Amino acid sequence: MGMTPSTNADLQSALSAFPEDAALVMSLFASDSNFRSVCEDYRLAQEGVAAFTPAPGAEPREEVHDYLRLVCELKVEVGHAIHAARGRMPPASRE
Repeated sequence: MGMTPSTNADLQSALSAFPEDAALVMSLFASDSNFRSVCEDYRLAQEGVAAFTPAPGAEPREEVHDYLRLVCELKVEVGHAIHAARGRMPPASRE
């Protein structure tokens, strides 16, 4: 799988959230299209938070809360995928 700037950003967002599982995140990202999709959604939700976060002193936008909730839900989903994959790994290859 070739890495485009957006797929690299998707991978980096998952690695930033789960640095202790970096090897497993990279393995899942390379081999599982569903995991890549969740990582992309996670990155896009984070970008949504950044886009809708108001400047200091400005009125908060409702979208920020929606995106923050989505970021939390997607982080849990990424974590579940990592946990499930960890359970499938043979004991000798666990880090």
